[in-house]
Order: sequence, then C-alpha cells, then structure tokens
Amino acid sequence: MGEWPPTEACLRQLPPWLHEALRHEPSFEVENWMDDLHDREWVWWSGMALNHVLKIDLSSDGLPISTWTIEFVIEKAGAAVVYRGDWLPSAEVDDRTGGTE
Repeated sequence: MGEWPPTEACLRQLPPWLHEALRHEPSFEVENWMDDLHDREWVWWSGMALNHVLKIDLSSDGLPISTWTIEFVIEKAGAAVVYRGDWLPSAEVDDRTGGTE
C-alpha cells in the first residue's frame, strides 16, 4: 500500500469534525488508528441511508476482521453501531436493527 504522509498531513485531509475529534485523542491513539486503518483487512464496499440507519457494507477476503477503525469514526460522528454480522439485504435492515419506517 505504500507509505502514508506524516500524521498531521493525513489529519488535515479529514473532514473538519473528525480532525477536531482526533485532536482531542491521545497521540498514541491517533497513531494506532492510522496504523490500523492503513493495514485494515476490509474495504468499503457500499453504503446507503435506510430510514433511521446508515447501512455500510464492508468487503474482506477473510475472517475475522477488525472493524474498530470505522466504528471509531461512526462513534465520533455521534452515531452508534447497531448491528454487526453477516451481510443484510436492505429489506431486512429494520428487522435486525429494531427500526421502523
């Protein structure tokens, strides 16, 4: 994947709300997040807004995978992860997450 720019250069490329949130984290936590993001076992496959949830689909060549880097961003955005598991068709999202239209 190659080398990433220095931490501060990477952080400046993030949306302002995430950059600000990371500035309040201990430096070792930011370094861990960036290292794990660089070495993650998954790629963002697709995403869509469905009623009260944002459905994010990740693709990976193997299991198990660590998703803490994306969950960290979700939580810093003020949201919560409500389902972890096998891929769900869009029609089943409300049934598994407890939502309604």
